[in-house]
Amino acid sequence: MSSIEKVKVRVLKQADREDMVAIYNGADSSAGAHRMRDQVKFYEYGQKGTVPPKWQEIADQVSKEADLEWGEYQRLKNKFEKKR
Repeated sequence: MSSIEKVKVRVLKQADREDMVAIYNGADSSAGAHRMRDQVKFYEYGQKGTVPPKWQEIADQVSKEADLEWGEYQRLKNKFEKKR
């Protein structure tokens, strides 16, 4: 197991401990633990070079805007919609 994998395992164990403390104190879960798990997920997305599902709509829009034909389409659409 690589050192980064060991760190991830330890972070997730810490999140579990924080959840247990929160539950013991009467909460459903720990916001801090949730944030730690999210950070691990985002790290993994970055390692894979993929976009997180919650960001997919934004990524699709960025791809469209980078397309020269999309830009031309938007320019013409705006030009002719204003004339109506």
